[in-house]
Amino acid sequence: MTIARGAHTLGAWQLFRLAEKEAQLADIAERSKAPPVSLSEALTRRDKGIDTEFDAVKMRGVFDHASERHKLASFEGSPGWQIITPFKSDEGIVALVDRGVVPADLKDAAKRNENPVPVELNAVVRAHGQERGFFDPDNDADGNLWYWWDVPAMLSSVAIAPNLQVAPFILQELP
Repeated sequence: MTIARGAHTLGAWQLFRLAEKEAQLADIAERSKAPPVSLSEALTRRDKGIDTEFDAVKMRGVFDHASERHKLASFEGSPGWQIITPFKSDEGIVALVDRGVVPADLKDAAKRNENPVPVELNAVVRAHGQERGFFDPDNDADGNLWYWWDVPAMLSSVAIAPNLQVAPFILQELP
């Protein structure tokens, strides 16, 4: 009898979790259909307590390739690096942009022929929190080796002019 009751509870929890996950996916799909907002509008919405996770953002500005952050990742089954590049928008806001994963031999921006020209960028807001795993080593800000998302530390490791506003989240670049 105990086993059946436990199984019933587990089944109910799984159904509850499924409904919760489906609602979350529907919310993400709805947000992805909405027209993109400016980076300043995304910040204003966030400051008003509105959840901006997965909001589409469109902006113009310049990447600071010399200040890239590198987070360990996997690329096609081999070691790779997630490239997180500061982006200074024409609105005077700096945001870290997750540009995707490259193989280890392309970690250096010079090997990827990055161009410091103004670009129009489409991205979605990602609110990566401090999600350190049990076995993750300490991030090495001085060596620019990141093993887990620590957005405040990543931002503080980048030189940002005091007259610029800073976005406290990651933007994930869209193709």
